[in-house]
Order: sequence, then C-alpha cells, then structure tokens
Amino acid sequence: MKKIALMFVFSIGLWSMLNAQWVSPGNGTTYTIEDLVEVSNGCVMWIDGNQQYRIENDLTISANDKLDVNHSLYFNNNVTLTIKGSIEAINTDNYYWLAFSGNSGVGGRIRLEDATGPCVFRRCYMTQLDGLQVIESEVVFTDCHFQNFRCEQQSAAVSCMNCDPVFTNCEFDNNNGSAISSPANGQTSPQITNCIFDYNVGTNQPHINLGPGSQDSIRIVNCTIQWGDNMAGGIS
Repeated sequence: MKKIALMFVFSIGLWSMLNAQWVSPGNGTTYTIEDLVEVSNGCVMWIDGNQQYRIENDLTISANDKLDVNHSLYFNNNVTLTIKGSIEAINTDNYYWLAFSGNSGVGGRIRLEDATGPCVFRRCYMTQLDGLQVIESEVVFTDCHFQNFRCEQQSAAVSCMNCDPVFTNCEFDNNNGSAISSPANGQTSPQITNCIFDYNVGTNQPHINLGPGSQDSIRIVNCTIQWGDNMAGGIS
C-alpha cells in the first residue's frame, strides 16, 4: 500500500515538472501565439473571460526557432519568457501589450539569452513586468513604452550585458528602478536615441546606469531625462 501511494505521489510530481514549462524543439520552426496555444501543453492559453492570451508557465524559444508575436501577450505570476532563438513583435497600427496580469507576486519577465537571430520590438507597450534582460543578444526597440516595471529581482527595467541594444523613440516612465542598466563586469554599448525618461527610480540610482562599453561607443542622443525621486540621477 505504501509503495502504491509513493508511486502515485511520484507520478503526480513528475507530471507537474513535465508540465511546468515548455521548450521549443529548436528545429527552425516559427511560432505564432496561436501556435503556442496548440502545442505548448498549456503554457500559453487563451483566457476567454479576460479575452487575452496568457503565459501560464515558463516558456523557452530555443536556438534557431522564432516567436512571431502577432497578439498582445500577458504574463502570469513569476513567469519567464526566454528567447534563445529570435523574436519579432511588430505592430504598425496600434500597440502589442506585453504585460503582467497576475493578481499578486513577482511580475513576469522577458529574457533574451544568447539569441541566435535578431530580436525586434516595434510599438510594444510593456507594463507591470518585473524586468527585461538582454544577455549577449542583439535587440532593437522602436516606439516602445516601458511603464511601471516592478524591478523586484533586477535593478532596472531593461538590464543588458555583453550586447549593443538599440532604443529609438522609446519612453520609460514610473519604473521602480533604473530604466536601462549594464554591469561593471560586462561590455555593453547601447544606442539610445530620441527617448524620454520620466519619473523612474525610487532610490539613489540614475535613470541610465551603465558599465563599460564594448567596441562601439555608447550613444545617448537627443533624449529627455526628467523628474523622479530627489535621490535619482540622470546618467552614470
């Protein structure tokens, strides 16, 4: 009887682990949000009551695969979308929302890690997330809005390491940390043009907090940095 009960508990635990996340096979497939609803074993679901697509568990797009974001996408508590392949989230008419929709806890995260292809975000409204990480990946943000990032597990809305991210016509406001940061032990040269930084940082940190640059120069051109806590700085 004990053996049967133990096997039953083990089976439930194994089933939970197998269904806790979904990793794409890395065979060169491009996935839309609707595709992920069909193949991700419940990691991405259509929530009819909220009329939204939502990531319920951790999701990884493997090297050589691509995620085509063709709808707004919402994140459950403490969920990470990891891109090791490539991602394209381009809206020409309105905005795609990439937002936290849980009731409490740590907001969702987006992690671009050693991406094998280009990562492009255009006209995306990102809000209430915990943070976005860019690690040894090339990414371009155009006409994107970063608002109300919680920054509970990282010090900035967008944390970059060993990469050269491009920000053009973007706006950062009311984030509970720096807007853009890079560490002292990495080489990162962001290109930041025509961006607005407004009411970010609640502590003794600057809006833009960068470590050493890479082979290219760090460029911050025609940007507006304003308002915030009395302890907040502009650029460091």
